[in-house]
Amino acid sequence: MELWLQLINAETKEELDMLAQTGVAPIQKAVYVIHQMSEDEKIQEMARMREKALLDEATAMSGARREEREKWQGVVAEKDTALAEKDMALAEQAAQIAELQAKLKGMS
Repeated sequence: MELWLQLINAETKEELDMLAQTGVAPIQKAVYVIHQMSEDEKIQEMARMREKALLDEATAMSGARREEREKWQGVVAEKDTALAEKDMALAEQAAQIAELQAKLKGMS
């Protein structure tokens, strides 16, 4: 199991070569297949295309997240403005009520 994990995590030719020296037939075969695939131009092109597709997808997702965040920031800003306007209206009403109460007290 440890060798398979090392194979999965191998990043250099040297690491693969070291794994090929283990004497474990399935690991050796896997290293051989990896070497064969890495020399195949069609597979290299497919890998480049896959990497580009993943990068394009990540870029699109990032853009979508940014747009969604900006949209919601706008919604929050609108709500904040509406609440501030309501607060000001309530403050004006409270001032008018206080003024009317003062006039009523003066009349009595």
